[in-house]
Amino acid sequence: MRTAVCLGAGMVGRLLAADLARERGVRVVALDRSASSLERARALAGRMGVEVETGEADLSDPAAIARAIEDADVVCGALASHLGFAALEAVCRAGKAYVDISFMEEDALEHDALAKERGARAVVDMGVAPGMSNLLAGEVARDRVLHRLDDVADAGSLLVRRLDHRRDGSTGRRRVGGVQVAVTGRRRGGGASSRPARPRPSRPRAGCG
Repeated sequence: MRTAVCLGAGMVGRLLAADLARERGVRVVALDRSASSLERARALAGRMGVEVETGEADLSDPAAIARAIEDADVVCGALASHLGFAALEAVCRAGKAYVDISFMEEDALEHDALAKERGARAVVDMGVAPGMSNLLAGEVARDRVLHRLDDVADAGSLLVRRLDHRRDGSTGRRRVGGVQVAVTGRRRGGGASSRPARPRPSRPRAGCG
């Protein structure tokens, strides 16, 4: 069985952990220094019909991160922005595979040499935007909506909704903000095209949660 460790059990981290736990053959461990956040993570997992293990850890301490991810096959980062860069270094130093949603002001590529030396693989800035906006632009290119993708630019706001799990077991959605991307390229047969990416429901793809 593979082990996925989630660094952070806040609003996003606990949802990541519960979603990962839906994957067959994956043991999920959510870590946080807040006992109440860990309790909420277990409660959410229970409502989703999955099991998430939890543990208290000071994730501002790189040594604590190293100990916590020792047996991990993959690590997911859902920490506050000011903790993201140091956590990335700790995970790279441990030689682990890492997917991180933390936006960081620092340049993640400063850890490129370390990651290569230790055999680590890291995908960073995988939040809504940058992150999901990159995937939307990639989807346009993959589906060959445009023959050639020339540019991606901010174009306003993408409707992002949060799934609220209520105490009575029901769910509701509310808008929490986000961004929209515009893609510019060239259509087949010639002629330039510029259009916003239009969010639309998509079928889940294997391995994407």
